[in-house]
Amino acid sequence: MVPVGYQNEVEYETSWQYETGIYHRFAEIFDNRFVLYYTEISDYLAIDRADPEHNDNQRSGWNLDEIRRWGIEYEFNATIKDLTIYGNYTYIASRVKEDDPRKLTLFWVDLPPKHKAGISLRYAVSDSVMLTWDQRYVGKRLSEGGLTLDPYTRSDLGAQYSFLQNKAKLIVYVNNLLGTNYEEVYGYPMPRQVIGVTVKYTLF
Repeated sequence: MVPVGYQNEVEYETSWQYETGIYHRFAEIFDNRFVLYYTEISDYLAIDRADPEHNDNQRSGWNLDEIRRWGIEYEFNATIKDLTIYGNYTYIASRVKEDDPRKLTLFWVDLPPKHKAGISLRYAVSDSVMLTWDQRYVGKRLSEGGLTLDPYTRSDLGAQYSFLQNKAKLIVYVNNLLGTNYEEVYGYPMPRQVIGVTVKYTLF
C-alpha cells in the first residue's frame, strides 16, 4: 500500500529520448533495421494498481526520482517466393534512482524485460488461403521492489481465407497454442488458450 500522502504529491513526469539507426536492403528480398536508443525519465509516475483503499478512478500514485533506459533493437523482413518471414530482437537495460526506499519497495513490476524476441511466418498456400505462425519470447522482469515475472514463450497459429474479390476475409486462430502459463502484468494471469473466428469485410 502506498504511504499516506503520496497520492497528493505526484508531479508530472518528463522524459528525453534519443534514437539513431540504420536501414539496409539486400537483394530486394531482405530488409533489416538496427536501432540504438536512450531514454531518461524524471519524476517517473508509478501507480499502485493493488491499493485496496481506492477504487479504479482513484488509484494511488507517486514519483520515482529518475529512470534511465538504453538498448538496441534489430528487425528483419524476408520474402522467399510464397513465404514471408518477420523477426525482431530487443535488448533494454534499465536503472532506477530513488532516495526513498519505501517507494522502491512498492514499485511493482513496470520495467521492460532485458530481452524480447519474436518471429512470424506468413505462407500463401494459394491466392486466397494464407497460414500464419507467430512465436514470441519475453525475458524475466524484476522490479526494484523484488517482484518477479518469469520469462515465457508464446505461440500463435492461424489461417486466413479471402473471398469476394478479397473484400472479405475469414480468419481462424489459436493464441497461446501450447497453453503457456504467463503474466503480462504482475498478478494478472493471461488466458491459457484463446480460440477464435473473425470475419472482416471491406466496403471500399
